[in-house]
Amino acid sequence: MLHNAAAIDPRVVTGADFWRSADIGNPLEFAQHAANFALHGSDIALRGYTAEQFVLGKLIEDGHHVALPGASNNPGFDLIVDGNPVQVKCAQNMSQLEDHFDKYPDIPVIANAELAAQAADKDWAEQVITIEGFELETIEALMQRSVDAGLDLADPDLLGLAVGVGAVGGVIRALKGEIPVEHLPAWMVVDSVLRGTLVLAAGKFGAGLGLIVIGPAGALMLGPALGAASVLGVGMLRSEVDRRINREWHDKLRSNAAALHEQLVCSLKKRIDLQLDRHRILSNKTPLALPEDLYL
Repeated sequence: MLHNAAAIDPRVVTGADFWRSADIGNPLEFAQHAANFALHGSDIALRGYTAEQFVLGKLIEDGHHVALPGASNNPGFDLIVDGNPVQVKCAQNMSQLEDHFDKYPDIPVIANAELAAQAADKDWAEQVITIEGFELETIEALMQRSVDAGLDLADPDLLGLAVGVGAVGGVIRALKGEIPVEHLPAWMVVDSVLRGTLVLAAGKFGAGLGLIVIGPAGALMLGPALGAASVLGVGMLRSEVDRRINREWHDKLRSNAAALHEQLVCSLKKRIDLQLDRHRILSNKTPLALPEDLYL
């Protein structure tokens, strides 16, 4: 979750927050809307608002005074740079620029490098500029990476992780002889079903509880947390199911263990008796005297 949250670029979050009426002030709230941002049409709009934040940040770094208009759908311009209105365009199609200058011929445009290059032979070419690093591919990669991270953050693959951990655990137990190798496939099926059921049920419960207690961000936090925590209860439940399914093998294992225990007890008793006999023999034996010529 932390990795996905860190992968969501703040400029994309700020752009989405400015665009949408919903409060999208952090990665968790962005993740709640990530599925909508991935839809065709919405992704183009988000690209435009992300481009505005990218350009705004670059201009501020260069020492300009930059402000946003009062509304995201402000007609004619997207930024106020040093007191002057400026439109931001991030697209492939020249029609974006042509439509703008047909309506607002006196408002300059900061466009991505590819679009600015296409405007070189137009009458309004001097009104179109670009800035370093402002490229369509850069903005789309920035946006796509953030949306993908938001989707993963909103729907972490806890089920896949839990099943994978269970499969590895099953192989290790088979190698140790804790379960019969021929029963490993069935054991893994049972383990996967149990893990999947617990993870999904706990995840849904956690999401509902988080939504009620905390809000949308709580659903994102408590859902995965309880889903992951539920895996801790798999062991006891799986052991009971395993015991019932592999009853014959378990009975044989218990019988062999009992026989081994009995043999070990008998062996230890014999060793104790031998030690006691040896002690008695040594205790009753008369000490030997040294020859007189050895005394000083």
